[in-house]
Amino acid sequence: LAAERAPRDLAGLDLADARVLIVGAGKMTRLLLTHMASHGAVGRTCTILNRSFQRARDMADEYEEGYDVEIDVVASDGDDAVAYELAQKADVIFTASSAVDYIFEAEKLKALKRTAGREKLMLVDIAVPRNVDPACDGVDQVSAYDVDSLKAVVERNTAKRRREIVEAEKLLEEERAAFRSWIASLGAVPAITRLQSKAEALRQSEMKRADAKLASLSPREIDAVERLSRGIVSKLLHGPMASLRSEGTQEEKKSTLSALKNMFGV
Repeated sequence: LAAERAPRDLAGLDLADARVLIVGAGKMTRLLLTHMASHGAVGRTCTILNRSFQRARDMADEYEEGYDVEIDVVASDGDDAVAYELAQKADVIFTASSAVDYIFEAEKLKALKRTAGREKLMLVDIAVPRNVDPACDGVDQVSAYDVDSLKAVVERNTAKRRREIVEAEKLLEEERAAFRSWIASLGAVPAITRLQSKAEALRQSEMKRADAKLASLSPREIDAVERLSRGIVSKLLHGPMASLRSEGTQEEKKSTLSALKNMFGV
């Protein structure tokens, strides 16, 4: 959701270039960091805010070592004002705290003094119960999302994947049919080879018979006659060989192959 909406909500800023603040250091934060780090989108800067320092520091160290990212840690020690201080310099805030009261309230967000040129703020509340006052979404320059928003995105992406699966299955069936046709055509390869060889032998034989009549021609003219004879043979063989390579049932191919063998003696 954040990666998809960030450019729209943050005036073109991608999540990978955003200043990210994560509130909480529990299971949801771990899942969030795993997802973001594996996609290379932890942010230009990333800070974890937690009530206790050591729990957040241990988690940050784990991801810094495993994913080569830098994560700062700040302890609030129960001071609610710390979250708003850090929010002044954040572009995207994820809240995943076990707090029972709102961490961010609309009226206090209105009073924030944001960095010049970076006034827009995205709030993504993945906590249950909510960490963000729903009214925050009505604050100027603030876009707020919650678990219901995430569900809507999941449902939309699921529907998109279903459509893609249908398209993929259609393409797979087309390729399967083409492969079956190719396999069936392999039986005609020996006949095609014999037909081409016989035609070329006849062409060379007729050219040799005409040696005496062509003796007065220049090498360039002889070459032109050679190319002309090859072109005539190629055009004569095009129809029969196209029939052998064309799609059709196994019985139809056998019938075509039998007819051509009888006609050309191959």
